[in-house]
Amino acid sequence: MRGGADPFDHHLKRTRMEIFMDDWTARLATPAVLVAIVRGVALWIAAQLAGPARRLHAVVDEPPFLWLFEALTLLGVVMGILILSTQRRADQLAELREQMTLELASVTERKVAKVIEPIERASTRQPFAQEQGPTTKPGRCPSARVPEKC
Repeated sequence: MRGGADPFDHHLKRTRMEIFMDDWTARLATPAVLVAIVRGVALWIAAQLAGPARRLHAVVDEPPFLWLFEALTLLGVVMGILILSTQRRADQLAELREQMTLELASVTERKVAKVIEPIERASTRQPFAQEQGPTTKPGRCPSARVPEKC
């Protein structure tokens, strides 16, 4: 490739922050995380509603559940940032892939042109031989049915 660019070095050029973001996005993008979040919300609500009724603990977050809302909002912001940063990295890789495809097409076109050029030169120098009738061995007539033509 041009400029000594290795097509596989995009993983080597990642910054520590990109590695961190990609790793955490991969960890959070699983069904287990979704299940854990739903369970956590259900447990939080159940604990806040049932705890004081059974006199287990005092109410920490009363029913509009503002702390839960704030925690989920923060989680949503963090996940959004992770997704956006990962998408930006994926866009950069797609652009790199597109550039490599264009370079490959260009190199292929040049090589095909080099192969075709001598063939075209040879065909202009020597026109194709005109078709002649069928070749016959000496002493044999090509059309045995019509002896007058022999």
